[in-house]
Amino acid sequence: MPDVVNMVGNNNSLVPVNNNISDLIEDVIVNITYRHDTNLNVPFHVGYQRFEPPMRNKGFILFSDGLHNYTISPNNIQTYINNNYLPDIKCHSICYTTDYAFADMSMSNMSMIAQWGEGLFYHRPNVSYSYYDVQSLINGIRQTNSTTDTRGIIISNQATSIPFSVDSKTFRIKSYLSFGEEMLTDEITLNLTSPSGTEYNEYLFYGVMDRLDINNPETGRWTATIENNSELSVEYCFGVEVISDIQTEISEIPQFQPVDSLFLVSVSVTDYLEPVLDAEVTLTISRDTWSKEIILYDNGANGDLIGNDGVYSTYVYIYNEVIGLFSPIKGVYEFTYNINSQLQDLKRSIRRHIYMSDPVYPFVARNLRQGWNWVGFPKLVRENGGNLVDYAAVSLEPYLSIVLSDKGYASYEDYWSYYGLQYLDSKVGYKLRIRDIDNIKLFEMGTKVDTTSVYKISEGWNWITYPCYTTVYPEEALANILDDIDYIKAQKWSMKKKEEGWVHDNFSLRPIIKYGDSIEVRAINNTSLVWNGYRPRGEIKPLVAQFYTYEDKPNYETIMVESIEGNPTYEEIGIYQGDNCIGARVFEGYPLQILAYSEPANGDSTELEFRIWAGDKKEIVLKPASVYEDMVLSQENHLYPELNAFRHVHLKQNDENAPAVFALEGNYPNPFNPSTTVRFSIPNEGKVKLSIYNIRGQKVADLIDGELSAGIHQAIWQGKDNGGRSIASGIYFAKLQQGKRNTVHKMVLLK
Repeated sequence: MPDVVNMVGNNNSLVPVNNNISDLIEDVIVNITYRHDTNLNVPFHVGYQRFEPPMRNKGFILFSDGLHNYTISPNNIQTYINNNYLPDIKCHSICYTTDYAFADMSMSNMSMIAQWGEGLFYHRPNVSYSYYDVQSLINGIRQTNSTTDTRGIIISNQATSIPFSVDSKTFRIKSYLSFGEEMLTDEITLNLTSPSGTEYNEYLFYGVMDRLDINNPETGRWTATIENNSELSVEYCFGVEVISDIQTEISEIPQFQPVDSLFLVSVSVTDYLEPVLDAEVTLTISRDTWSKEIILYDNGANGDLIGNDGVYSTYVYIYNEVIGLFSPIKGVYEFTYNINSQLQDLKRSIRRHIYMSDPVYPFVARNLRQGWNWVGFPKLVRENGGNLVDYAAVSLEPYLSIVLSDKGYASYEDYWSYYGLQYLDSKVGYKLRIRDIDNIKLFEMGTKVDTTSVYKISEGWNWITYPCYTTVYPEEALANILDDIDYIKAQKWSMKKKEEGWVHDNFSLRPIIKYGDSIEVRAINNTSLVWNGYRPRGEIKPLVAQFYTYEDKPNYETIMVESIEGNPTYEEIGIYQGDNCIGARVFEGYPLQILAYSEPANGDSTELEFRIWAGDKKEIVLKPASVYEDMVLSQENHLYPELNAFRHVHLKQNDENAPAVFALEGNYPNPFNPSTTVRFSIPNEGKVKLSIYNIRGQKVADLIDGELSAGIHQAIWQGKDNGGRSIASGIYFAKLQQGKRNTVHKMVLLK
């Protein structure tokens, strides 16, 4: 944000509030907003605003009341103030800065802009190139807009044609033309042609800019033809301001806005007093070669709570678009609004410039993937019950299609529609569906996270979000309510309480939660949760199946594969519902947890089927030999879809022998204390070595060193070295060797 110094006074007497003004303006461009009305006895308000390089220590300051212009060098501003040399400017005033290098041309530009703007207040960082931006300058001064606002280059001795529309409610148009070079009168010609063919060419061009007004213009399609008769190619800006019963007004946008702040933009379109309901409103934000187009809607959502009132709005957030694209990220961004209405034969264009300053929020971003993501918004402002969905999730548009909660959902297709969910809360868990992009960052805005607040947990299922910055085991994070809950589900894992304790996967799906993760907790009675996030753990990355692929859904059931009859060796296991794979895992050992995205809610009673795949060998179909739920044996050896189920299965083959491959299947349990069983298979008879190494690569123990037959084998390691001494907790590696082949598996000894 710029530095600002205020001065107040009465009539021509100015009293400095800050005595260091000369130091402040010594090496910066200065903008002055200067306003005085003697009739209302309003004191002077003078502000000095600091801008960044390269526009340092250059320029003049222009004051104008629409009739007279006053110019001051920034280096002399203190002298003018101290000696009361500033004119007694009545009513509103205009002030600009201009680069020394283009002083004569820019002074001429500013004089015309001040006159055409009719003395209304406006200021810009610099207007040394105001020929290139004259239309938006005039619009900004007058608070009006254009039917067209075109910029470009006209090649030497050539012409360009620019179409524009005039609606039936228009009673005056003002056309503006400006150039980057001072031109002679006969070098440039402009011709305006009405829909009936009437030509207006009374245009007289002096210096660098001028205008032509037409009262009661014809309705329809007009054409402006600009001909360059000079030997130079020139930059130009052409615009047509429309004075009409149809009014378009944009919302107030701060001239200075942090680049990572979310702000609401809106455009009001009315035909005299009646709202225009069929308008198509787009906002294009651009800087250099980058641009982003955003659609504004009059739907009672997207930041505007009233629909069909002629006010088109949406939230704007560009941080995730421009971070890493510009250096520095701060700078001047162009905002161009385009409004079209077929019923009103209406076309309007409004252009503004906003200085986007450095970010104000800490850089907190989470990577989301295509598909479903179980995440929450712990930083949301905790006022009035939460934040609107479109506000909290704006950094993910247009790739976020659904936000799902236990109370309802909201969907996005060009704009938001709400089905029981309109506000998001910092404590509640959500499931977000991302489409059309593999990875996207969720930039979270809001207050500092309160990790000490109390969460009310009701009997039944509760969707909650973990707010602590440490990564922990869920049984540690939820320590104070473990006696009140019996089931926990997360995006990649689940765990359920049994008589002997919590049952979960001990391999790469070992339950872990990190900041912003959403989980579902089933409570057996009402209780209160205070998070415990003070024992940080390393994050575990699950292995991803490659042969079996499936699509995740918002809900799943949990299947724990305890064993397969005959101990076949395989690489991956998948679960099918009909012809569709609904879940899969890379084999790491037993019990193996699989999250199955079955569809019992659709009344689909198709029996679930299991398949295993062992590299280049054939695929084998399995079926349950026994099914346990809550350790109660089912009377049938069939498995049907069941929402939120947590079942244990022992599988068997359909009288087919599984292929034997060279594989180190892993160890169970893992982590372990004090012993673990290491399972492996070999396809051929021969000498085999199975050894244990520490993280430094030093051999700790030899479990097997000798001849073995083809097939499946196992060895038990008691957590001791070759000397019989117990070893310390840590990470160890089992290494299997046969001939020139070898493979390694990581194990964790946790005492």
